[in-house]
Amino acid sequence: MNFFEQQERARTRTGLLVLLFALAIVCLIGATCVLVAITATAAGPAPMQPGTGAHGLVNSLRALPRETVTGISGLVIFVVGVAALFKFTQLSGGGSRVAEALGGRLLNPNTHDADEKRLLNVVEEMAIAAGVPVPPVYLLDEAGINAFAAGTTPQNAAIGITRGAIAQLDRDELQGVIAHEFSHIFNGDMRLNLRLIGALHGILVLGTIGYYLMRSASRGARVSRNSRDNGAMPLLFVGGGLMLIGYAGTFFGNLIKAAVSRQREYLADASAVQFTRNPFGIGGALKKIGGFGSDAAGSKLSHPAAGEFSHMFFGQAVGFFFNNLFATHPPLNERIHRIDPNWQAESVQRSANNEAAAARKRNQHASPSDDPAAISAFAENPIATGSATSPASQQAAASSDYQAVDILESAGHISRAQVEAAVNIKAALPADILTAAHEPYAARALVCCLLLDRDQLIRDRQFAVLQAHCDKPTYQSAQYLYEQVRQQERRHLEILDLAMPALKQMSESQLIRFDHLIAALIRVDNKIELLEWSLYNVLLLSLRPSRVNVLSPKRTRNLLPMPSPLACVLSVIAYAGVYESLYESSAPSSERGERAVLQSFEAARRSLQLEQIQLVPRSRVTVGQFIAALAQLARTRPSGKQRILKALLAVTLHDREVRPLEMQLLRAIALSLNCPLPPVDSPYK
Repeated sequence: MNFFEQQERARTRTGLLVLLFALAIVCLIGATCVLVAITATAAGPAPMQPGTGAHGLVNSLRALPRETVTGISGLVIFVVGVAALFKFTQLSGGGSRVAEALGGRLLNPNTHDADEKRLLNVVEEMAIAAGVPVPPVYLLDEAGINAFAAGTTPQNAAIGITRGAIAQLDRDELQGVIAHEFSHIFNGDMRLNLRLIGALHGILVLGTIGYYLMRSASRGARVSRNSRDNGAMPLLFVGGGLMLIGYAGTFFGNLIKAAVSRQREYLADASAVQFTRNPFGIGGALKKIGGFGSDAAGSKLSHPAAGEFSHMFFGQAVGFFFNNLFATHPPLNERIHRIDPNWQAESVQRSANNEAAAARKRNQHASPSDDPAAISAFAENPIATGSATSPASQQAAASSDYQAVDILESAGHISRAQVEAAVNIKAALPADILTAAHEPYAARALVCCLLLDRDQLIRDRQFAVLQAHCDKPTYQSAQYLYEQVRQQERRHLEILDLAMPALKQMSESQLIRFDHLIAALIRVDNKIELLEWSLYNVLLLSLRPSRVNVLSPKRTRNLLPMPSPLACVLSVIAYAGVYESLYESSAPSSERGERAVLQSFEAARRSLQLEQIQLVPRSRVTVGQFIAALAQLARTRPSGKQRILKALLAVTLHDREVRPLEMQLLRAIALSLNCPLPPVDSPYK
């Protein structure tokens, strides 16, 4: 099942969750009406007689005025809906909110701790291989082996992992756990998890309101216990009833949460094996959690908020009284057996020494980037400094049947070859760039260097802007790094991805100033080039998504109603294969160039089988129109996005060469559509 099919399934699951949530609200309304009817009957002038309980309740319900039922319905919907929306909004600012709620500590990308450095390198390699910005990593001070991924999009995701995991897992096992969490990112599980938390919080609020009503009523009852006034008793009864209703709703809500989560864990385990091509990685981590062949490490967490986020973790984070009912994860034995069908728990103790020896052997293949001192030496290796893919993958890529579908199949998937390519990409980058990408202030200078123009006059004006708006160390860092960045033309997006965790450490005021600085650098020549847009778009999606032009969340079911936006975006990609700019003055047309553009566009039109779309003349395409068209295409269903990306790839690969501008622009568009593509060099070189 590919990335786009998983996204369609995620939409279906979200719709099912909304339906279940609506049914839960209906049940809550009904239960609240029953509670009010009982209270009104018991407190009325003619209390309900014991012998006529059921009939009396039915009569009491019928006697409730329609206005009362409407009011109860509106009040329950309002309270539950507002509480659920508040919780979801509270957590939708990004995975960092969840990590901080769990007491996570943001890891410094320049850490000197060996275990932390190893973890950060694994996360960076996975992110580069997948073509997404590197997520910030948080460390939970817990002894158990566990991890989670949180966020609403790949751009604002965060990875959390426990101290026990990085201390007890070898590199292969750690890579398996991180691959498991990345699969949650790509399968659309993160947003579903947050919606589950919001829905359960909304239902629980009724019980919380009931609790406070009971407290208030009990205080009133104590004050008036020596008098005949029993006015607090109905309030006490209502409060107790609301508590019962709220916690009963939470009981069934937790059942739904556990059932949804267990199925997603099986898929994430399978995806992790598919990503790493190494079942011993994630399998070894699960065995260590269960204590099979070693001391029992476990996956339980002690943080008070662990229960609320229990379904987001790699392993069972909390225990339940009815564990078989409420367990958010399948049994460890079953998870391990699905990964390794030949595994038997009872035979593990006898092979503990062999397993430990195998783990040590696997750990010898650690990435050179785990050791900062080895980066420069590894970069001198001829394999690393060449193409970012291995000779075998180069040969496969150069075959004549390399088509757009091959690249689309890699969307949302991480293969062993992609991880190896990511290691080579990192190793080929100068050590100064890697160091700058991991330091908050130097990372800003690094991003500025990515936007500096090749024209000397324009670049001098941009440096003047930097000098006027930056502190002296940042300005000097930009001067020092520029030449090295200029030589990494094909790796601008990867450099930006690596710098993202450091950039995310900026405060809101620093983000605003940095945003203004980047905009000023782009506007120096009074135009926005395609490369500038692609970098700036990725930056905004990751740091300030509210600034990105996003239209109504309504989605279209096919591409037919929007040929103009589709034609605009396809035209821009076609022009990017020939010209550096959309502007006539800076990139004059030629007959040969226009013919190449038209041929590329025709390839896309054939791919989509939409004859009505026409190439938009370059003089009529503006960056503003392009951004607006892309925002409209972002509303299509995942299956529609798959067709769009296939057409974009048909344009890009038509001339059997992938220029750096084309690939960076294509990946920036894909990120805007929430369909990340991995780095791809020209398959025809």
